[in-house]
Amino acid sequence: MDRQVSDQFQVEIPRANFSTPAYVLGHIGDFDHAHETSSAFFDTTHTWMPIISRISFFKNLPSSVSQIREDYALLLLCMGLMRWRLSDPVERPQNAAYIAAKRFFLELELVGVVSIQVLQAGILLALYEIGHAIYPSAFVSVAMCARYTQGLGIDWKSKAHKREAFSWVEAEERNRVRWAVVLLDRLVSMKTL
Repeated sequence: MDRQVSDQFQVEIPRANFSTPAYVLGHIGDFDHAHETSSAFFDTTHTWMPIISRISFFKNLPSSVSQIREDYALLLLCMGLMRWRLSDPVERPQNAAYIAAKRFFLELELVGVVSIQVLQAGILLALYEIGHAIYPSAFVSVAMCARYTQGLGIDWKSKAHKREAFSWVEAEERNRVRWAVVLLDRLVSMKTL
């Protein structure tokens, strides 16, 4: 897909008709659990990696988990991953929730779901992998995030974000996502030295 051509002719990426699988909904839980997970994320991880607009997130979160869009389901699953802590020495960070997040991310990619929420989930996955030394997956995830920013047209080379009419909140969220990808790329690049 040529981003410049699609921007010039205002071609929108079609939304895939895809429902959130049961294995993802099982990790997200009910609405109360999803709300608790997201609130805990905004109280902890968000303070040092503010890539998700709290206002937009809660505005678009439905009152029932069964009605949640697939990209928000992935984002909620990855927010929950950020709360995982090693409590048992034999426990591995490649737990069921992590595997579900990686699998669902790939499924969304395969059916063509492209949104900033999927990119934000990818950033959280990369953070989780870096934080728990899951290599080489961390390198691949960060590289995927860098390419994803180009696909969404929010990299520095793209003119799309300058022409489109975004609210201040959306523009700031895109800017923070772009910087997060740059920082993660620098971080994983230092690991290879």
